[in-house]
Amino acid sequence: MKNSSSVDELFKKATEMDKAGKSIEAARLYQKILGIEPTHAYSHYLLGIQALRRANYNQAIQLFQKAITHQPDEATFHYFMGQTYQAQGNLEQALLTYRHVLKLAPHHKATLYRSGTVLRSLGQLEEAESNLRILLNYMPNHVDARLTLGKLLVEQGNHEEALVNYNQLLKNDPNLVSALMRKGEILLARNRFDEAQKNYRELFTLQRGHGMNDALFENNTLPPSDTNKQPIQVFPFYIENLSEHINHLVENHKLDQSFTQASKLLETLLDDISDTTTSNKPITLSPDQAAPILSFYDRALYITDTPNIDGPAINTSLNYRRIEDTYLESEIPMVYFDEFLTPETLKAIYEYCLDATIFHRQSHNGFLSSYVYEGFNCEALYRIAAELRQRFPRILGTKELRNMWVYRQPSAGNGVRPHSDQSAVTVNFWVTPDSANLDPEHGGLIVYDREQPMDWDWYKTNQFKDSPEVLNKIDSFLQGANTTTIPYRENRAIMFHSNLFHASDCFTFKNGYHNRRMNITILFGNRS
Repeated sequence: MKNSSSVDELFKKATEMDKAGKSIEAARLYQKILGIEPTHAYSHYLLGIQALRRANYNQAIQLFQKAITHQPDEATFHYFMGQTYQAQGNLEQALLTYRHVLKLAPHHKATLYRSGTVLRSLGQLEEAESNLRILLNYMPNHVDARLTLGKLLVEQGNHEEALVNYNQLLKNDPNLVSALMRKGEILLARNRFDEAQKNYRELFTLQRGHGMNDALFENNTLPPSDTNKQPIQVFPFYIENLSEHINHLVENHKLDQSFTQASKLLETLLDDISDTTTSNKPITLSPDQAAPILSFYDRALYITDTPNIDGPAINTSLNYRRIEDTYLESEIPMVYFDEFLTPETLKAIYEYCLDATIFHRQSHNGFLSSYVYEGFNCEALYRIAAELRQRFPRILGTKELRNMWVYRQPSAGNGVRPHSDQSAVTVNFWVTPDSANLDPEHGGLIVYDREQPMDWDWYKTNQFKDSPEVLNKIDSFLQGANTTTIPYRENRAIMFHSNLFHASDCFTFKNGYHNRRMNITILFGNRS
């Protein structure tokens, strides 16, 4: 009895410390308990939870196994064992463990969800769907389950039911970013472009605000953006571009003259940080540096759209049949051609990129970007995508629209390192006037004659392409590859097989807001 009382007191104290975040002290007490009572299952289990949090998976498995040995019918122990196998990447063993949990506790909600994710990863879509639907019968508003079910439905080609699923989420929470993102992907793929544009506009205003088109600049009264709850990390080019952007809008009477105060605040900040930066590392602003810009940093200052375009958006006089033949007959599927857009469309897109406050994403390579779900979302863009599919039926006719983005570069640099795109066909075109390009033989795109191997992890390879490990891997793979360099030209389009490695060519453009190199990319189809 004395030992039992002592163990109970120690265990209570240990769990209180665990809840308070004092994991080291708690672990010592769990170990002390096991010295008194080696079969204390919950001490093994909670030590296993700590090991799982530290990603020490082998130790966690050993501890959970000890807990199960002493208390084999406790479903929670098996559940966390399964979670550890899943985190370790051992999906088959995770699935076996989750199935055992459901034998012990058929309605174990967390297991129904996690087993669904594992089944989806293993390609067992019907059983995954069944598990998720059982869970949603009990918890109809389970966000992660509905999001995963939506992905499953899309993978099975059931886009309309997936939309119903996402709309159910948005009915419960109209501001659910993940549901708006997934819904937008479906609308793009199904060519429901008007709905896609509306959906992405809602997403943008949710994250960046409704714009300040008709407002006066009152720095003390504008509420700070939600993005500024964490310290601001920023590259100087973002600050420089935003200052120039505000000046451009004021000069063109699209923002009130009072916003020149905002531009001056940015110029002061830029002077303050100019000696503290390196090209590939962001600067963390101090509270004093951040305070003057909090009210408009990462906010939509000006929201606009391209005007209605009379007639086609792309040049109808081009021989699209011949261009298509060149692509299809080339050993390396690639073709480029000039005078892509009509003058009206080119002007509309270029001015939209200058006017709309859309460049919020910052790259370690120094450039800014905006994706369709981040604000690059104008009527002319959807017109171009639709007409591309019409003009290239043998290449694009059956391929779904996947993504669209724009990159904006500083005056000189190397741009984007070698990478591939997660699609079947990439269409890239440039919109900045040739008069801005100081090196007409360069500034464009380099295409390699090698594809990214399908067994490489695409996300790791492309999302972390600037890391030393991935850089070395790609550089080694591309040793000896043949390349095609396509010089920059305003209104030149390039179409190529997306899985080919490609990179920006070095560029030198004039200084000034209107001279920044801008390329637009549209992706079609699934990576193959």
